[in-house]
Amino acid sequence: MNMEIKVGIGLGDITFGSSKSNVKNIIGEPDEIEKLDVPVDDEEILLEQWHYDDMELSVSFELDDNEVLDTIAVSSSDYTINGISIIGKNINEINDLLISLQLGTFEKEDLSDEEEKTIVFRFIENNMNFWFEDDILSEIQWGPVFLNEPPVIFPN
Repeated sequence: MNMEIKVGIGLGDITFGSSKSNVKNIIGEPDEIEKLDVPVDDEEILLEQWHYDDMELSVSFELDDNEVLDTIAVSSSDYTINGISIIGKNINEINDLLISLQLGTFEKEDLSDEEEKTIVFRFIENNMNFWFEDDILSEIQWGPVFLNEPPVIFPN
């Protein structure tokens, strides 16, 4: 499987807007399927998440929206952006790469507790989140790019 993260498009041959069967044809049966109610603004959105443990990959389908792929999350250093592996590196090591990706402005959210320092950098315009635990990048989440407001514009 191609492990290249494509901002706003998908991962390798998997593109946002793909059906469940298309995703399954490309990467196979998930190890676990989980259904979640996620609060977004003033409503609950029902998601189905597929987890691929060995690949350190999760994909999500919004069940209220034609059940198409709308979010990908990865946590292995095997995944790359512009051919560069960044998971497992500290924020200082990848700062220049994040700037060069021109992801737009970001919001920094501190979710730390007594046990662990957790920071999320949310790049709103490009629908990407970078999760750092103790200043080390542990996960990247991304979805299709929104043009002003939903509906989502899925790539071809």
